Amino acid sequence: MDVKMTIIYALAAALLCRSCNPLFGMFNQLNVPYLLSWILGMILGDWKVGLIVGAAVTTLNMAPVVIGAVSTMNLWDAAVLCVALVLGNNMSIEVAFAVAAPMAVLGNALSNIMMIVLYDGISDQMTLRAVKSGNIKGAILAPSMMKWTIAFVWNFTWYFILVYFGTRAADVIINAMPGWIISGFVAGGKLLPAVGFGLFLAAMGKKKFIPFFIIGAYCKLYIGLSSIQIAVMSVCIAFIFVLLEKSESSAMLERRN
Repeated sequence: MDVKMTIIYALAAALLCRSCNPLFGMFNQLNVPYLLSWILGMILGDWKVGLIVGAAVTTLNMAPVVIGAVSTMNLWDAAVLCVALVLGNNMSIEVAFAVAAPMAVLGNALSNIMMIVLYDGISDQMTLRAVKSGNIKGAILAPSMMKWTIAFVWNFTWYFILVYFGTRAADVIINAMPGWIISGFVAGGKLLPAVGFGLFLAAMGKKKFIPFFIIGAYCKLYIGLSSIQIAVMSVCIAFIFVLLEKSESSAMLERRN
């Protein structure tokens, strides 16, 4: 992508970032790649591919762990780079996925640094000075507008660097790699969603759902069903499973009575 397109893309990515939008602070589940990445895809000319990439990135961490205000991954950063690699550099989704996945961890670390250095060091100090001087308007604006402004500038700069330099560096590295390493990246990209599903099952702590995971993998790999077909079938199976569990619970209550 050229500089102009990269600026537009980085602006959109920053505006859709959770820390730049107060709506996402109230409704955290709105800020997930599969709900927003189609907008990035639309900017680059293919919203469907953007949606597919966002859905793939979301599988990395479907059971996020949040300790206080700190999460383990920032999937949006991975989605921003992955969509740019696929649509801007014509890279395969599997290779782009494997390249962009580490950005989920790196971007999260940078976000934590931003909150500590910029929020605590600038915004909070401005709020304290406004309170001490009796400036009510400043005390209200500093922790709100100032934080959003700082977050926007930080994220726009980060996304511009990530996309403009990251896509070029990825192109150079991928083109210099031998074919067998590229095949490893493709295999790794296909494996990452399975790891995400595995972590999700582990977080749920219910081993009885493991057969459903195996059935879904079998339908995809050996029968050749599409993701949409598997999703429709999964909803039907889940509905039947819930009904059977309810009927079993009702039967147990009747026996006790």
